[in-house]
This record gives sequence, structure tokens and C-alpha cells, in this order.
Amino acid sequence: MTAGMMTTQGVGMAAAAAFLRVHLVAVGAGVLGTGCVLAPLAEVRATATANTTATTAARETDRSARRG
Repeated sequence: MTAGMMTTQGVGMAAAAAFLRVHLVAVGAGVLGTGCVLAPLAEVRATATANTTATTAARETDRSARRG
């Protein structure tokens, strides 16, 4: 992480804490952070499953073509 990004995050947390209770800001940041990790993870897993299925089908086709 760069220093600028960390500074921006700190300022954002401090600004949010000025209007909300600190524990709510911390929980909200945790929930948002978890969502930011889980959303791409779901996409990667879906893509990996689709690629595995396509690869398996291609192998089966290749095997049956060799057997002739």
C-alpha cells in the first residue's frame, strides 16, 4: 500500500467517525472490506469452474477422437 492510499483511508475513517460512533465505522469498514474481497473471489471461482468444465469436455472429445 502506498502512503497516500493509507492516508486517504485514515482521513476517511476519521471523517466517518466524526458523524458516527467509532465502533460502527470500524464494523462498516470491515463489512465493506470483506465485500470487496468476496465479490472478485466469486467471479474468479465461477470463471475457474467454467474453464475446468470446458477443459474436461475438450479432453474427453480428444480421447474419443484418438480411439476412432
